[in-house]
Amino acid sequence: MNSARLWSGDARGGRRAGTQVMLGSRTAIGLDIGRHSAKVVRAERRWGNIALTRADVLKLPPGGAETVTILRRWLESLHLLACPCVVGISGRAVILKFIELPPDDPRTLRQVTDMEMRKFRELTSEELVFDTMPLRAEGKVRRACLVVARPEALDPVLRTPTEAGLTIADVTPVPVALFNALAATSLETGVPTLCVDLGYRGTEVAVGDRSGLHFLRQFEIGIATFSEVLARLRGISVAQAEEQISAGEVNLAELSPSEAVDAWIAELSATLGLYRERFPQAPDVQRLVLVGGGATLAGLAAHAAERLGLQAREPRGLPVPQGSALTPGQFAVAAGLALRGVQGDTTPVSPTSTPTAIMMPMVE
Repeated sequence: MNSARLWSGDARGGRRAGTQVMLGSRTAIGLDIGRHSAKVVRAERRWGNIALTRADVLKLPPGGAETVTILRRWLESLHLLACPCVVGISGRAVILKFIELPPDDPRTLRQVTDMEMRKFRELTSEELVFDTMPLRAEGKVRRACLVVARPEALDPVLRTPTEAGLTIADVTPVPVALFNALAATSLETGVPTLCVDLGYRGTEVAVGDRSGLHFLRQFEIGIATFSEVLARLRGISVAQAEEQISAGEVNLAELSPSEAVDAWIAELSATLGLYRERFPQAPDVQRLVLVGGGATLAGLAAHAAERLGLQAREPRGLPVPQGSALTPGQFAVAAGLALRGVQGDTTPVSPTSTPTAIMMPMVE
């Protein structure tokens, strides 16, 4: 599984994170705390396989009042509070440095990482938390992504779950969690796919296929931007517009054409351009999978795919709470985080998915 190990029980050492504290557990949960709700997915090892066995959602109180208490009671009621937990950190809160080593370069990825970190330390006196995330090789070229974060960037990510009583096993970049969930359920080998999580403040993007992650990015256009457009059109508050989008009550036709939609698609196009520039010999991206709260905006995925020359695909095989109005794609990040908790650094292979669970052979 692709991931960067940013949390090892003490993220303040300013050294390489990476001790395998609690990772590879028999059971783990992924917790995705958003603006209006918290989503949790449980992953378990079962008879030589890994399964996503439960998904639940909690509506959070406005303004964050009593969030910690409500979250703790909710997890206790689900008997999940004692499970090791993996949480996500947005791409906006970390620095991503792509590393490529040609076949004749004798250095290891770790040596290159240490060299890059020395450069970072020359620019700041702050202690930094970092790790190296292996990426899919391009021919004989070894590739990785150096993920760097200030401990202060981890504090808001860790505060609520730890105060609620959870044990944090790992902190994983959101675009990586997104990719891991879709690679296990929805992607095909040899068919590069643009995986997009449209959240409230921004958009997390990963490019890859079933065999590995190629590229990732984050940009600052999210549901908030679309909500402002809808509020002006309907003469309502931005908060009301946001609720209507999240409830699936808005069709893209009402917002498009608009500068907001055009700017969002332009950023996706820029992501494809960066990917092609970095990997000129790689197959072109062929598909787009849109998840997250913004995926409820009817027609957005199809419109974006058409503008980008891609095929829109729905995520499949992700668990959804029984009777929930939410879509499977809204649980993608939580699912990817949960998989990280039970798989550790292994790579997902050949899952057989059902509407309620994912079963995949474990790689020990």
